[in-house]
Amino acid sequence: MSPEDTTSQVQPETLLGAWESAFEKFRDALQRSDFAKDYLTETRGLTPETITKFRVGYAPDNFHLLTNERFVEEEGYSLETLKQAGLAKQSESGAVYDTFRNRIVVPVMNQDGRIIGATGRDLSSDKKVPKYINGSETPIYSKRNNLLGLSHARKTIRDNGQAIFVEGAFDVLQAHQQGYTQVIAPCGTALTSEQLDLVDKLGNQGDIEKILMFDGDSAGLASMERLCREHLGRGLKVVLISGDPDELLRKPYGKESLDSDIAFASQGGLEFIVHRALNARGDKLVPALEDKLLILQGLQPSFKSLAPEKRGLYTGELSKLLDLPSEDIHSFFYPNPSSSASSGKLNNVFWQSQFIRILFTLAKQERATNSLTHLVQYCDSLNIRPLLTMPEAKAAFTYIEHHIQDLPYTELDTPLFGNSAMSRVCGQIEQQARTQLDSEVLQKLFDSSLIAYPARGEKSLSQDLLNTAIAELFKHSIHQGIGESYHRKKMSLEDLSNLNLQIKRGKGHGKKTN
Repeated sequence: MSPEDTTSQVQPETLLGAWESAFEKFRDALQRSDFAKDYLTETRGLTPETITKFRVGYAPDNFHLLTNERFVEEEGYSLETLKQAGLAKQSESGAVYDTFRNRIVVPVMNQDGRIIGATGRDLSSDKKVPKYINGSETPIYSKRNNLLGLSHARKTIRDNGQAIFVEGAFDVLQAHQQGYTQVIAPCGTALTSEQLDLVDKLGNQGDIEKILMFDGDSAGLASMERLCREHLGRGLKVVLISGDPDELLRKPYGKESLDSDIAFASQGGLEFIVHRALNARGDKLVPALEDKLLILQGLQPSFKSLAPEKRGLYTGELSKLLDLPSEDIHSFFYPNPSSSASSGKLNNVFWQSQFIRILFTLAKQERATNSLTHLVQYCDSLNIRPLLTMPEAKAAFTYIEHHIQDLPYTELDTPLFGNSAMSRVCGQIEQQARTQLDSEVLQKLFDSSLIAYPARGEKSLSQDLLNTAIAELFKHSIHQGIGESYHRKKMSLEDLSNLNLQIKRGKGHGKKTN
């Protein structure tokens, strides 16, 4: 074969041949290097059979193992071919040198088992050198359209209906050696929709179970969460492990531990996202509604990208995870375009209760800071502004923001609500938004308050602030009679429970406020 014209596009078959010839050199170099062999067998615990099966090689610390006259003449591949294949690079001065040097090289193969690229692990102790490098994009190698190990894992994935994605080449090698022949990995890129398509095509109508099993450190967890959000509709699952798969499988009883994790400890991608978000908001026995709102807001891009036929499935799952009505979650992500702020009502039961709870939270913060001027700042700190997506809730927030400085005084020197400025703000919001609270809203509010707050140990909130605030808002609601009677005395949890029962039984309904 004669060297090619350096200005022309090299044919794919020639590039494939260059990679095959290069790995013959890498394999020969591995056999000659005790240092490289010891790293693979002793440090990484790989058997000669695994090394041979995956055609692992060694690129010695030599700038010109491939880019030398002898290799070019004997193999018939020009320097331009080596560059276009990703096996060589060119410096600013024009010198051409090998891409992989002093590295263990693991080949990436196409679906036919032919080498199209590689990933290389540095064997030096130089911290300035990247630990891993990946072959560049070439006419025969698109990183987003290929997976390391897929040519070996294809049959198992098809037969067993399961694929496990890991992060690194050595995770793949060790997993296959231990019998997990369904393990594959992206190489040089995050997991892409094209790679998921490759796996789904191995099953019937996309029924392949796709599991993420990345490193258990913060970076690995964050990567899995990001992928679950980005590919929400693809049915990804997550297995949580300590360390990385390679290290785990080299430990005593590591395989038994991983068997158990895969069989019993996997969780759906949406469940993983929600649990991570709730943990980030604090260790709470019962999550606050504000926490749930933040989670919903963070999931908006993922849910809006869902295909219409999958929306019901994921909305239902999220409803169970957050203990919120599925129809309300659906209206949050997919609002009815015909809704209008001119109605002056919070017609949605869920949003009425959310809005009231946010007012209570703001009031609690207001008492602590003792200044109404912090109200808007507190809204921004909680990122509440974008969460109140219902037109009426937006109008109410805008009213607070625009009228807060118009109040006659700013210091709360009177009891919370009662005759205070905060009471007037709440009352004006109620009038401005024309919110009509119905019994279902109040039942939900009472039930969540009675269950959640005592369990969290916030007795002062449940017995003082919350009770007084509810009574004050009752004065502006359809339950005017009940609100007035309970507003004049301190409400214990027993009183609140009795009041809740009255509402559920439909007693004591007063006149609607216009």
